[in-house]
Amino acid sequence: MDHSLAELSIVVVSCAMLSWLTLLLKQPLILAYVACGILAGPSVLGLVNNVQGLESLSSIGITLLLFLAGLVTQPKKIQPVFRKTLLVNLASSGFCFALVAGFAWQWGLPSKDIPLIGLALMFYSTLLAVKLLPTTALHQQHMGTLLMAVLVVEDVVAVFIIMFLQGTLGDLSISTLGMVAMKGLLIVAITFLLEKYLIRKVIIRFQRFEETIYLTSIAWCLGTAGLSSYLGFSAEIGAFLAGLAMARSPIALYIADRLRNFRDFFLVLFFFVLGARADIVGMKDMMLPAAILAILIVALKPLVVRQMLRWIGEPEKIAHQSGFRMGQTGEFALIISVFALGAKMISQQAYNLVQLTTLITLLVSSIIIVKNFPTPLGTAEGLKRD
Repeated sequence: MDHSLAELSIVVVSCAMLSWLTLLLKQPLILAYVACGILAGPSVLGLVNNVQGLESLSSIGITLLLFLAGLVTQPKKIQPVFRKTLLVNLASSGFCFALVAGFAWQWGLPSKDIPLIGLALMFYSTLLAVKLLPTTALHQQHMGTLLMAVLVVEDVVAVFIIMFLQGTLGDLSISTLGMVAMKGLLIVAITFLLEKYLIRKVIIRFQRFEETIYLTSIAWCLGTAGLSSYLGFSAEIGAFLAGLAMARSPIALYIADRLRNFRDFFLVLFFFVLGARADIVGMKDMMLPAAILAILIVALKPLVVRQMLRWIGEPEKIAHQSGFRMGQTGEFALIISVFALGAKMISQQAYNLVQLTTLITLLVSSIIIVKNFPTPLGTAEGLKRD
């Protein structure tokens, strides 16, 4: 058997087996996938060593996730609550940035690392919020609209930060910044014009043929992701813009629902790689500060979000649940820290702190959400909702 196929088989089989145990113990499945990565990865048992190859596959999951995040961003639904949720974004992001930056300074991290650590760890997890929110709530209920309005703003800001880091690679000259801005405007213009004058017409023309619509949507997502990568940005940025442009289509939600299972398989690989990349031995010096910072974020961020939502007039039940659903740091922290390290804008120590803190908050937050609120991964009676 080919070595790569053998390793992929180990990943799928081990994740499946550990997921059985996780469900029996009534724990969230994400925990099983990450634990599998840690155990089977290079740091522990070494059963899977080609993490880079798996990472390429797992990136399809993130690409599809951001495509779907853009796809379910219905402008007509989000616009009425958009101005109100901007206050939530400003308050929660500002609080989290100040908390993280203050902690990093107190822990004695280099001053040049502190701003980027704060920026990376101030974002919510679109991945967790979308994946753990039932489809009915995401598409039809007010809380889904509210969460997406908050997350869209965060995603756009994160995308611009990643574009900046990727485009400049640490070079802050006016010419470099101008080139990044021009490339950014170019990809936005190309994406929205192609969707309006080509993709939309193709979908309308062949809307009776389900397979063609399905294939066209994936081609549109990956094609735009490839264009974004060619222009020097990440594939995930292109995928998000592709979804955002297609969100105006009348069958956008139908496409999102059809792609959900396809996305979920690759997200299993993403969580496995997340665990496999965690060099537990190499990161041991940052274990304690990462654990303390993660606990602070998971404990305090939901309170800030809840309070701000109550202040703008949301009911207590929605504010309470939304606070916990957004009470973590997200996948953008991982992406930002990778690009910042590559551009030599942060140290290895800061990178390790961001990676570990994000991993811990994702795990703890997912456990809290799955144990207490309706999710597609719910294990308790009455909490399992697709």
